[in-house]
Amino acid sequence: MQALIAKIPGGKKSLLLLGLLLLIIGLIVFNIYKNRQAASLPVQTKQVESRQMGENVFATGKVQLLDKQEIYAPAPRLVKNVPVKVGQTVKKGQILLELESDNEALQLEQALSTLVEQEAAYAKAFNPDKQSRAIAQAEYRSAELAYQQSKKDVQRQEKLYQSGAASQQELETARQQLAINETAYLKAQYELNKIINGPQGAELEASSAQLKSAQTAVKVARETLGHYQVKAQIDGVVMSAQCSQGELAAVDKPLMVIGNPDSLEVQAGIGEADAVRLRKGQQVKIEAAAFPEKTFKGLVKELAMAAQVTQNNQSQQIEVPIKVAIESKNTGLLPGFTVDMKITTIEPEKRLTIPYETIIEKGNNKYVWRVKNGKAQRVSIKTGLMGDLYVEVLQGLHEKDTVIINPPAKLKNGQAVKPAPPAAKEAAPL
Repeated sequence: MQALIAKIPGGKKSLLLLGLLLLIIGLIVFNIYKNRQAASLPVQTKQVESRQMGENVFATGKVQLLDKQEIYAPAPRLVKNVPVKVGQTVKKGQILLELESDNEALQLEQALSTLVEQEAAYAKAFNPDKQSRAIAQAEYRSAELAYQQSKKDVQRQEKLYQSGAASQQELETARQQLAINETAYLKAQYELNKIINGPQGAELEASSAQLKSAQTAVKVARETLGHYQVKAQIDGVVMSAQCSQGELAAVDKPLMVIGNPDSLEVQAGIGEADAVRLRKGQQVKIEAAAFPEKTFKGLVKELAMAAQVTQNNQSQQIEVPIKVAIESKNTGLLPGFTVDMKITTIEPEKRLTIPYETIIEKGNNKYVWRVKNGKAQRVSIKTGLMGDLYVEVLQGLHEKDTVIINPPAKLKNGQAVKPAPPAAKEAAPL
C-alpha cells in the first residue's frame, strides 16, 4: 500500500489522503449515531392536532304528546255511546264519550225546574203585573178605611162610656177591633210597598239567596252530568280508545286519549353530573330505532328545578327531569317511542387535542411526555373539553408537537427516545 502511494505524484497523493481521512471520520460518526440509536428507547408517538371538538350530553327518553286530554270514568258505569273512533279528528267541545247517567240527568231536570220557579218568584217580586198592583192597592185602601173607622168607633165609645151610655165591655170590644184593623192596615201597607219597591232588607237577601242557590244547583248538576258526557277540551286526533258501547268502564285507566300528533316532546331523566351543563334552548339531535336512517331536530325547553330519585334494577339513581321539544315536522314518531338524544352543550370548533393515552395524572396535576430533538421532556398541561377519544389541551403544548402514547413508567426527563415502528396488523382469520 505504501509502495503504491509512493508512486502517486505529490498533488494527487494529497487528495487521496484527504479522502481517506473523510471516510474514516464518516465511519466514526456513523458508528456513534448507530450506538446512540441502539441506546434510544422506542416509543409510540402522536402529533398534537387541531380538530373539531364540542361537548355533548347523551340521554334516552320517551316521546309524549305535548297537548293531550286523557279521559277517565268518574265511576264504574256502562258505556252508552262512543261517537268517535281512533284516528278521527275532533274539535273542542265535541262529544267523545257518553256513560250511563240517568240519575244525573234527572237531577239536572229537577234543578232546572226549581231554578225556573225561583226566577219567576224573583221577577214577580221586582216586576209585579198590573193586576197584582191593583189588588194590593185595593186591599190597602180597604184596610186603611177600616182602620180609620175603628179609631172613630173607639173615640165614640169612650165618650159614651164616660157619660154612662156605654158599658165597659162595649168599649173593650171597640178597642180590640181597632187593634185587629190596625194590624191588617200595616200588613196591607207592607205588601203594597213591597210590590211598588220590591223586597227590602232580610227578605231581599233571602230572595237573592234562594235564586243563587237554585243557579248553583243547576251548575253543579250540569257539571256532574258532564262527567258522564265527556267533551273534547282541545282540537286534536283520537290517539287511542279503550272502550266500547255496552262495556263497563274501568276507573283506573284512560278510556280515551286525545292529542295533536304534530305537537310532540321527549321526556327524559338526566344524571346530576350532566344536568348542570344543560340550558334551555340547547340543540338536540334525536334518533329512533323505528327510523334508523333519520335524525330529528329538537330543543331543550324545560329543566326541572329539583332532582328525583328513581329506582332502577334494585339501585337508586338521582336524575333531573327534562323536556325536549321536537322541532322537526311530519316525523312519524308516535307517543311512547323510545328515542336517543345527543344534546349539544358546547358547539364544536377547532381545538388542540391529544389522545387520552398520552396523559399522566398525579393528584390534581396532569402532564405528558413530549419528544424534542430525540429526547423525552415532561411537560405540565391544562386540559379542557373531553371527547370520546381526545382531550382538549389549553396550555403546555403547541400544534404539531410530538407526544408519547402510553409512556413507560420508568421514563426519565431527557432520556433518548426514538419512534417505534407501527404495530403489525394481525392477518384476518380465514
